[in-house]
Order: sequence, then structure tokens, then C-alpha cells
Amino acid sequence: VRRWSTFRRSEANVGLGVDFGRVPKDQTKRTPLHLRGISLRQIRKVQLAVLYRCEPEKWLSVEDYETPLRGDTLTFYDLEHYLLLPLTGPSGARARGTRMPATQGCKLFQRTEFGRAEGKVLRCDSGEMHVELMRGVFRDSRSQKIMIDHGHKTEVINSDCDWRWEGPQHHCSFVELLTSQPQEPRWAVCHWWGQPLAELSLCIAEHTRVHEYTADAPYWLHAFARDPHEKGEDFVGPLSSVLVSECCQGMLDVVDVHTGQLFTRSWCLFEHHLFFRQPDKKLELAAPGQHDNAFVLTQGCCELDHTDARLHVS
Repeated sequence: VRRWSTFRRSEANVGLGVDFGRVPKDQTKRTPLHLRGISLRQIRKVQLAVLYRCEPEKWLSVEDYETPLRGDTLTFYDLEHYLLLPLTGPSGARARGTRMPATQGCKLFQRTEFGRAEGKVLRCDSGEMHVELMRGVFRDSRSQKIMIDHGHKTEVINSDCDWRWEGPQHHCSFVELLTSQPQEPRWAVCHWWGQPLAELSLCIAEHTRVHEYTADAPYWLHAFARDPHEKGEDFVGPLSSVLVSECCQGMLDVVDVHTGQLFTRSWCLFEHHLFFRQPDKKLELAAPGQHDNAFVLTQGCCELDHTDARLHVS
């Protein structure tokens, strides 16, 4: 696997077209959460979109909003802010409340205790401001700060305005943008959101290789399977359904070798609690190497071991 810096932008845009799909309008005909697996081929499509947009659009790490991001440093927290939240929900929002000195075309930035959002003001009428969502998601908060960029000057104000979606409230998971068909996962993946997407992709690529899967074998990742706009969405039930499925062989731990955060995060430990309730499932580990490679520790012999054994005998 080549380093991100060796990719050319023309390669990143081949067959991509940035548009992953459209949010389904019929919210009653959606893929069940436990059947929203994502394949290595689809993950690589996300990587190409990140590569094509990350540096040209000057994305910054959501940890401090100062550190420039690259394709090999973007984490799942960054991915949610720049891709997952904006693409899976309505494209606009409207604010009603305190009058803000905003005009058509200016940029709007919101900062709350939940995160940040960025948009472009479309129009202001009848005491409402209509905004096109660009990054993150606008949220109601009593302690929100609004920064308005007029081009020639910038204003920062404290606001108590209420945010609402613009138009029909259609939303979905990221997997549902990629395909409308159910993709029953073969493995559930446990990982820390602070780990770069590029490292996780390397680990899944190596896991598919040692098990001799194709690039279309689905894996269940909470970040891509969840609907980030669905309030109170159940997670325990779907993950349990994935693990008890006959198609699912077990759980794959993707370990961050630099920090080992996987084994210290309460949410990851809870996922393992659900896993160990299924004694017939396998637990395997994967970790990125130092030279754009990855290592996989399997439970027992894998398909590649059997293939090597047959070749050795012949």
C-alpha cells in the first residue's frame, strides 16, 4: 500500500465524483442497523474522498482546530465532522431567535460544548436565517458562540437562537449512502475513534488477505452503520444481533499501537462485554506496522494457513 503522499489527485478522483449517494426519502424502508456492514472496497472509496478534499480544503483537526490534517492523520472524529454529519442529514438548517447581523453569502461558524459547525448563509427573512450546512451539524445550546465572516470583517457574538432542520428531516447512516442493499457483516470491528482511518483500512485489508476474502466482504463498524442524526438510536441490540448471526465469525480488535486506547475506553470495553456473551465466536487482533503494513493475530489457523500448507505439501 502506497503512502498517501504518493497518490496523485487525478487517481483519487477516478470514478469517485465526491457524491456518495442521496439520503433515502422513504424513511420507513431503511436497512436494519445490524445489516449495515461496510466493505474494504467502500472504505477505500471514503479514503479517496478524504484524500481529494482534505488538504485542498484545508481541513483542521477537531481536537484543536489548528493542526492541518492529511489523509494519513485524519481520525474518525475528524471524519464525522467533515463527511459523516454533513452528508447523512438534511443539507440546510434555519435559526430563529436573536437577530444576528448576517447577510446572504457570508460564512457562519457555531461553537458549542458539543462541537462546531460551519455553514453559508442563504437568506434572512421573517426573523429566520437559512443556512447551507457545510461541516458538522448545528445544535441547540445555551452557551453557543456564533462567528460571522463577512469577508472584510469578522464578528463573534453570543446567541440563544434555536436551530431547526431546513425542509424534510431525511437522514440515514453513511452505509446507506453507499448502497441500498443489506450487507450482512462477517466480523464486527472494535476500534478507537481517535485512530486514523488510514490505519484501520490497512488492518482490515490485511485481515481480508489472511482470510482470503474479497474486497467486498462486509465488516460492521459503528461509525458507518449508525445514523448520527437519530436521537436515542439503540446500539446494544444491533451489535448483539451482529454477533449472534451465523454469518458473523467474531470480533476484530484494531489496536492503536501508539497509545493502546482500545483497552482503556469504556465503550470499547462494553463492546467486548457483549462479545464475550457469545462463546462460540472468535476474537482476533490487528495492528498497523511501521512501513504501511499491518499485522493480524488470528484465533486458530486461517484460510491463508491452509493454502500455504497445501502448497507446501504439493
